[in-house]
Amino acid sequence: MEKRDAQHVLVTGINGFVGHHLVNELTEAGHTVYGASREPEVAADLRDKVAHYWQVDMMELRDLQHVEWQRINSVIHLAGLAAVGASFDQAELYKRVNTGIAKNLFDAATLADSHPRIVAISTGAVYGRSDGPVTEDSELKPGSPYAESKLEAEAIVLGYRQRGFADAINVRPFNHIGPNQGKGFAIPDFGYQIVDPLAEEIRVGNLDSERDFTDVRDVVRAYRLLIEEAELKHDVYNVCSGRSRRIGDLLELELKAAGREDLPVVQDDSLGRPNDEDIIVGSRDRITEETSWAPQIPIEQTIQDFMDSIS
Repeated sequence: MEKRDAQHVLVTGINGFVGHHLVNELTEAGHTVYGASREPEVAADLRDKVAHYWQVDMMELRDLQHVEWQRINSVIHLAGLAAVGASFDQAELYKRVNTGIAKNLFDAATLADSHPRIVAISTGAVYGRSDGPVTEDSELKPGSPYAESKLEAEAIVLGYRQRGFADAINVRPFNHIGPNQGKGFAIPDFGYQIVDPLAEEIRVGNLDSERDFTDVRDVVRAYRLLIEEAELKHDVYNVCSGRSRRIGDLLELELKAAGREDLPVVQDDSLGRPNDEDIIVGSRDRITEETSWAPQIPIEQTIQDFMDSIS
């Protein structure tokens, strides 16, 4: 497969959980990384790996015009609101932010007469519940305001693809976990309770839901491959393992990794989400066919590495 030369990559939302892993992946592969985020500075552990950092509020087009677009030939757009549970109480905010920053990103590049490949990170949650692995052509049934906002952002990407950004694509990652992930998602929320030495029990929601989990380090490798491929045949790609795993089984792995198998687990129905789907699993056939990507890190190692990172 023909590859593009080493890229100058702008990562939006660079200071976040995925951004940290992505910077490591890109720099180790020989790419030059630039960052943009709302914080005054790039994270201390990334300073030596980032060629330049711009503090931007992506809701302000003028901020994005400070980016030196002529340096950039690829963008991996991570920035946005991503906490599914919080979106139910802030639906309009999620829509305004996730669509607004997507539009401003393309408008800023357009004003600079720059047309980099833009890899816009959406979510596998746009599919909703699945009886089997969903492909990129499956019916879209977003079950949360978050997923709805990302689907609307996808439409913006496709609109600009038709207006000169021929390399712009949407990527739909399913659940991903890994070292140093913060709270706000089921598996890390369990983990932080488990490592609390004062915890006498752990409170959980529905443990029978099944999700398609991939190690974040495998996920960012997929993103790298998508900017390296010389020609992409499609405008949307799933990134997933192709296998569903029961939430309760991953909790058991966390308890084992921490040596706290005897910690009582208490079911708390208030911790569930509205419209929480029973099973979500995706198909990775498209990205595997085009880039040869496949997950490499076993889930047991993912859980152990995560637990070690927060202990």
